[in-house]
Amino acid sequence: MAIALGLVTSTILAMYYLPQLFLLNIGNATIKKGGSISIFTSWVPISLAYSLRDIGITAIPEVIVPSIVNGTPVIVRGIEPGYISYYGINATQTELSRGALVGRELAKELHIEVGDEIVITSFKGITNNVTVIGIINSIKYPQLNYEVVMNITMAQHLNSLPTPIVNVIYVNASNELISRVNQVYGLRIITNMTSDYLAVLDSMNHTVFNGPPLTNMTIALPFGAYYAIAYNKSAITWSSQVILTENVTIQVMSVSVPRFINVAHALPGEWIIVEWPNGSLVSDYYLLIYYGNGSLAYSTVGGVALRQCRCQEVCIELS
Repeated sequence: MAIALGLVTSTILAMYYLPQLFLLNIGNATIKKGGSISIFTSWVPISLAYSLRDIGITAIPEVIVPSIVNGTPVIVRGIEPGYISYYGINATQTELSRGALVGRELAKELHIEVGDEIVITSFKGITNNVTVIGIINSIKYPQLNYEVVMNITMAQHLNSLPTPIVNVIYVNASNELISRVNQVYGLRIITNMTSDYLAVLDSMNHTVFNGPPLTNMTIALPFGAYYAIAYNKSAITWSSQVILTENVTIQVMSVSVPRFINVAHALPGEWIIVEWPNGSLVSDYYLLIYYGNGSLAYSTVGGVALRQCRCQEVCIELS
């Protein structure tokens, strides 16, 4: 028993300190946190992947979790179902959304078949029982044949990562663009409004700033797509989208917006994050806000560009 425990411990340590071993290098660059001791301790905002997609760059986020599967040290890899084709495995997006995929060689070693339930315990001490819905074989990335592949949201849970965070992002981009990713820019907002509030949302509609009555100001933000929105109670008075690849100044002009009695308050911190029934994030959706009389108050697209993903319409009525 002691020998077996020592073997498992030494294997996990080897996995932990060999970060490059588990990178698939999809595309021509891999984005991870600078200075992280291991790929498993790298924290990268997934919103960066969405921002890159907004400008036509393929960006594939991934979570990599050292785990014990049925008593054996294994790497669990979390990927987005919509990008499964980049991994060169014989499985579909629908299958990945329903359970875990097990590599062919690992399945042979552990005598795993489709329909079996496996017990996964991550190096963070989180345990999940998952149904095997497919045995995969990848010629493009042979290491996947020895791993467990699952939906990225399930892997985030195993790795105790919040929804906005992943370990790495694979991209296919120019050296110039890659050099900009780690830079911080000044988003300068100039306004003549005095009674409105300002919200700045990232490309996943997460609030990065929500301030009191507007003044001329500069917000330091990293590369990415952002929505700047001025609002008064639940009425949108002005909005703009910007891809922040340089220091940008935007002018906020007052716009006449009808007001109605008994309008509900809806601060940006309460704005929705849309999920599919399986819990994965909807990459693209329409956000439509209506006044009580049925007229459209505001509309925008959340997430990445419409050309890339299926869209789901979300309507909020302000009564």
